[in-house]
Amino acid sequence: MGIFDWFRGEKKAAKPAGGFPSFQIINGQWVGIDDNKGSYITNGYTINDQLYSIVNLILDKVRLPEWGTYKVKDEQKFKAYQGLMRKKGLTGEDYKTLLHLKEQSLEPVSAGKLTELLKYPNEYQSMQDMMTALIGYKLLTGDYYQYNELLDAGANQGQPFAFHALPSQDVTIIADRTKFPLTEMGYNIASIQANFAKSQVLHGKYWNPVFDANGSHLYGLSPVKSALKRLTRNNSALKASGAMYQNQGVKGVLYIDDPRVLQNGVSPADTKKQMDAVKGTLAGEWTGEDNFGKIGTSGYKMGWQEMGLSPVDLNIIESEKWDYIGLCNIYGVPPELLGLTAKTYNNVKEAESALTSRVAMPQLVSYRDELNRYLQTYTAQKNKGIIVDFDQTCFTELQEDLAAKWGWIKELPISPNSKLMQMGMETNKAPEFDEVWITPAMGMPLSEWQMQDDGQDNQTGI
Repeated sequence: MGIFDWFRGEKKAAKPAGGFPSFQIINGQWVGIDDNKGSYITNGYTINDQLYSIVNLILDKVRLPEWGTYKVKDEQKFKAYQGLMRKKGLTGEDYKTLLHLKEQSLEPVSAGKLTELLKYPNEYQSMQDMMTALIGYKLLTGDYYQYNELLDAGANQGQPFAFHALPSQDVTIIADRTKFPLTEMGYNIASIQANFAKSQVLHGKYWNPVFDANGSHLYGLSPVKSALKRLTRNNSALKASGAMYQNQGVKGVLYIDDPRVLQNGVSPADTKKQMDAVKGTLAGEWTGEDNFGKIGTSGYKMGWQEMGLSPVDLNIIESEKWDYIGLCNIYGVPPELLGLTAKTYNNVKEAESALTSRVAMPQLVSYRDELNRYLQTYTAQKNKGIIVDFDQTCFTELQEDLAAKWGWIKELPISPNSKLMQMGMETNKAPEFDEVWITPAMGMPLSEWQMQDDGQDNQTGI
């Protein structure tokens, strides 16, 4: 019995406001970019180089981490770790604390097939490839759908044995319209006649404030939809500027400005012949690398009118840049990383950190939390205390410049162990590492120096 056999008509496909979320072609043409999510890809990502570069910049970060299975060993520190992970804009100090909390709260363990799936979720993809697909779909359509194959019999019943990224632009949510609020009951991909139960699919999405009887809120709100007018205008500008360069015509107008020609009553036809002759002379004797530096001559007084770009043409080119920056702002991508603003070493470094901490990390954290919720709800991982997490150490841009940091930490009047802690390094159990030393060169702890100083003061009467 398929999932649609259970719904019996009262469970219907939820249609988001603005159109049905599947491919819709009329007379070979797409029905407007706003009418379906498939067009966000076909009329956006695949033809707009600006959107393509922005999305790929995020995906390059998202695909970096390795994934693994862990067991919680300290609940309190694990909660602190989770809370810090959800913070946008992690500082270097936050990042150091994050890694420290993870080490204290989580222990890497093997969870059999689940651990393997976090390396190769299916026979066609690595985990990095699947993450690229899932987050890519979310960035473009507002949703991702991960189909999870579960063993339905045997000793390992309920264990996942494959993960797949479904094409979100083709997925239709089946909703129960007899209940309020509408809830997801299953999923359908009409193009391949595939149906999936809710327990088979992990659905992640952006928040959607559009709440209606059609179940629009069940779908995520695509960033492309919010940028629809900007993207449409940008596509038009790109098309117009392309046509402008392809069909720009002549560089200018060459004309005879010689009174002798006008006074002698030369006909337009004869003038054209004369101009053609002059043009041939220019092409043959005045242009090309062999004629560089030569002096050209003419028997007539001549003029030249440059045919430059009009203010409208220049405005089209300028608008492309500002639309580019606008798309960056929608996705939270620093424009510096795409060469749209002035670059310095410091602002590029800060932009790289901002991209990781404000854009990539939240996407990864959201997916991780949704995957753990799904595993604990629908699979045999329930109540086993196993969680999935990713390795944050790959994001080296979040690490502080240790050399610069050591430059000022080493001068602080604190113990060696305190300095090691500030650097995020393991402390030493030797007692002298907890002493505050006057200077390393003197080799004397502050406590001994104070005792000597007290004795000297007593002898001198000070």
